[in-house]
Amino acid sequence: MEAQLPKEKRTMSQDHPLDELAGSRPAGRISIPVVTTNIDSELAALRRSASYQRNDHASTTIVNRPGLGVVLVALPKGGHMAKHRAARPIALRVLEGRVRLELGNRTLEMSSGDLTSLAPNLAHEVSGVEDSAFLLTIGGGASKTPSQ
Repeated sequence: MEAQLPKEKRTMSQDHPLDELAGSRPAGRISIPVVTTNIDSELAALRRSASYQRNDHASTTIVNRPGLGVVLVALPKGGHMAKHRAARPIALRVLEGRVRLELGNRTLEMSSGDLTSLAPNLAHEVSGVEDSAFLLTIGGGASKTPSQ
């Protein structure tokens, strides 16, 4: 049995193990007021999934709320997400590996730690240069500034 550390010494994943989330699955994460998870554990589970084994990428929704979505994506070397558009603004933050982000006439190669934000409706595709993982954050709709 694992020894319990004093509360001030514990990590978030020790305070909020995945099985405390409403079933630890995306549907449960929509209805609860606070979502906590450990991305490393989520990524390991995603890479063990049948979806990852048979497809060229796999993903799991971490947060899905009005105005905010967070999706963890695992992309093997050579994996590909076909050209698509997002109706809302997005940010892609590479956690591991390297990905190639194709933006029509511009190509970005992103490495661990890099973050790129895209405006709504911008066509893009993503490829794994090596085994990679990234967090995709999906923002709310366009908001008007006070001067508009």
